[in-house]
Amino acid sequence: MIQKNLKIKIMKNYKSLTSFIAAILFIVSLDAQTEWTQIGGQSRDIGVGAHGQAWLIGWDAVPGGYSIHKWNGSSWEKKHGSAVRIDVDAKGNAWCVNDVGLVFYWKDNDWVPASELNRARDVGVGADGTVWIVGWDEAPGGYALYKWKSGKNWEKMPGGGVRIDVAPNGHPWVVNDAGLINQWDGSQWNNIGGQGRDITIGYYSNVWLTGWIANSAGDYPVARWTGNYWEEMDGGLTNISVGQTEVWGLNSVGYIYKCSMNAKRKVATTTNNNSGSIQADAKSSRPTGITYKIGTWSAWERKYGIEYRYTWGIDTKDRRYPAQVDAIFEVRNTLKEQWMGSFSTKDCKDPNQNYKSSPRFTLQPNELKKITILTKNCGTEARPFFRVEVSRTVRID
Repeated sequence: MIQKNLKIKIMKNYKSLTSFIAAILFIVSLDAQTEWTQIGGQSRDIGVGAHGQAWLIGWDAVPGGYSIHKWNGSSWEKKHGSAVRIDVDAKGNAWCVNDVGLVFYWKDNDWVPASELNRARDVGVGADGTVWIVGWDEAPGGYALYKWKSGKNWEKMPGGGVRIDVAPNGHPWVVNDAGLINQWDGSQWNNIGGQGRDITIGYYSNVWLTGWIANSAGDYPVARWTGNYWEEMDGGLTNISVGQTEVWGLNSVGYIYKCSMNAKRKVATTTNNNSGSIQADAKSSRPTGITYKIGTWSAWERKYGIEYRYTWGIDTKDRRYPAQVDAIFEVRNTLKEQWMGSFSTKDCKDPNQNYKSSPRFTLQPNELKKITILTKNCGTEARPFFRVEVSRTVRID
């Protein structure tokens, strides 16, 4: 494994050495607010404890899954055993799930099996020591959920999911098989809004998420929960874990990164390339800085052969807002042919009248685009609102 840390800043994929050197000179001049540091090695899953102790599932296959390693501050120390999923408790001890669903936890330099009565697909550990798992048996939303009781057995709980982590108060957050995010309040599940793939909760109840739609490299956008909405951050990851002061994550080729939990979003939306470096997306439809707020995405809808979802954006320092609002759309062509059309927003008082339309755009099969329209805010600054219309252009020869 490469032990030297490599600091990666926002960069594009360049085709020649000359342009790469030019890019380095450009990067040095950037006043970056978010800096991801690449850590040597490759991983398939990562877990970070409440006080920052990091463990990972390695890249190399072994019986039971993949190798297990612990970060010592400068390198990854290999531990005996194997697993496919991992999380870490407040004492710095790992909890693992192997490839047949058996759950183990680290104690006194050895692995101790939890009750074998239940098998798991994911495990989450809160800062207070509470452990939940996504079980092996199917349930609405994915698989059944269980809570570790008195260090002896698993208690089946309501709900279902595919990914889980636990807040410091012992209440889990779950991502289900449709990507919907639900929070347990002690008696019932509450939908938070948005869609994601992996979720993590840190020592100070900081919730971070990898998003729902992958970029061309197979990575997902990174977002953190503000208490009211998901704020999209720089970078593209597949797995994510938060400790006390840092966010750790992996991209689609297993490269390992971390950044400060207090990172601020840069000006451009970001994606990730196949080399593992985090790069700026020049196609971002609207720059987003730390004064720019983005709401929760709607559920995906289908019409005229496309899938689309939408949310709002408001710049709190721009005088045009909140009387106006950015209507932000993500749209994907599900047809086997080119699609052409536009989005419109409706008049606030007369929903039968269009107020503002996007330029007409085309989508190739399976292509994904982001479209933004500056339109009237039919709601308030706290609760922006607009009505949506989709129009398809039909070619007549």
